[in-house]
Amino acid sequence: MERNCRPPCRIQQDNPDFKRNHSFHAINGYVRDTLPGLMMAQQQRVRWHLLNMGSTEDIHSVHFHGQLFSVRTNQEYRMGVYNLYPGVFGTVEMWPSHAGIWRVECKVGEHQQAGMSALFLVYNLNCQSALGLASGHIADSQITASGQYGQWAPRLARLDNTGSINAWSTDRSNAWIQVDLLHLMIIHGIKTQGARQKFSSLYISQFVVFYSLDGQRWRRYKGNSTSTQMLFFANVDATGVKENRFNPPIIARYIRINPTHYSIRTTLRMELIGCDLNSCSMPLGMENGGIPNQRISASSYISTVLSSWSPSQARLNRQGRTNAWRPKTNSPSEWLQVDFEVTKKVTAIITQGAKAVFTNMFVKEFAVSSSQNGVHWSPVLQDGKEKIFKANQDHTGAVMNTLEPPLFARYVRIHPRRWHNYIALRTEFLGCDTQQEY
Repeated sequence: MERNCRPPCRIQQDNPDFKRNHSFHAINGYVRDTLPGLMMAQQQRVRWHLLNMGSTEDIHSVHFHGQLFSVRTNQEYRMGVYNLYPGVFGTVEMWPSHAGIWRVECKVGEHQQAGMSALFLVYNLNCQSALGLASGHIADSQITASGQYGQWAPRLARLDNTGSINAWSTDRSNAWIQVDLLHLMIIHGIKTQGARQKFSSLYISQFVVFYSLDGQRWRRYKGNSTSTQMLFFANVDATGVKENRFNPPIIARYIRINPTHYSIRTTLRMELIGCDLNSCSMPLGMENGGIPNQRISASSYISTVLSSWSPSQARLNRQGRTNAWRPKTNSPSEWLQVDFEVTKKVTAIITQGAKAVFTNMFVKEFAVSSSQNGVHWSPVLQDGKEKIFKANQDHTGAVMNTLEPPLFARYVRIHPRRWHNYIALRTEFLGCDTQQEY
């Protein structure tokens, strides 16, 4: 009132209309849709304990949007709405079937007046992949630290990074390194690694984790421990990789590692393991062979007696002398097509180039189109024009482009628009089944 109604203020705070228009529901100070901590794994049992603490006339209807629950009496009943009568306590069991962010809502009274609501997150335990430190998808500017030793900069803190100076290192006490993921992510774990300097092994042996939604307010990760923070045990040498899991997972945009014990000097290479909030960033089958060869096609490809750069070679990280798709002509009219067999929700595309003898080849820019029947195609647009995605800058690195909004399609085509030397493409698609949308 002091801030918004300066003297002489004519608002009557005791006015019934004023009170009614400025009243809202809250739980321990958290208003609608801000209650933290409601997070659960897909297809794992969750119990909700419900208690009606209203007046003797209030009947609360609890709505679980997008999920079913069961009530056990003499028989088991599956429902989406649970009625709580005055003074009644109830327990319902839920096996969350669909990943994503959902709402639980409480309606009050005979005429279903507005009550309290909260959001709960259902995550897919199978959606766990590297978030981009090793691949370079996480940019140098997203990695910062409290300080560095010489040229051992934060941007070098990438798992399996190579070179004589190939990690982040510092000789300062109370040091930290943090990663900005640019938006909220589910973080399931971290892989850590040390480094060597001449004949010395540098690594961290223990660390704690902090996380933040905004980069300003930080929380210690304590997991299920009874102490104020969880201490993680890391490496015992310079080259081995140690993986630590976060159970429960962390929901954050920023994650910060604070080493507490180290060998010689705090030194770190790392990778974060996680998924997007909707658990829809799983590889759809190019790299692991889940998409069969016959469902990968192209406008043309180079084939000789000695080698073939066929569409089925266009699999991310494929090895060999001919390990990518190359069209007969280097033209914007060429395309690579993937058939997922059923409609998929495609949220990102990863691209990679290749090398032939002494020639580096990669796609620098590309466009995307999609189809439900393989006949009628719709280009991905931006401001009414064909959207151009920035791709690779070398032949080895993998670059991920996010599709916002995601594509719902059975067929997807990649159309190279600019390239280095020749068109050469290896790729992977990220996404999930479309049923997760509902």
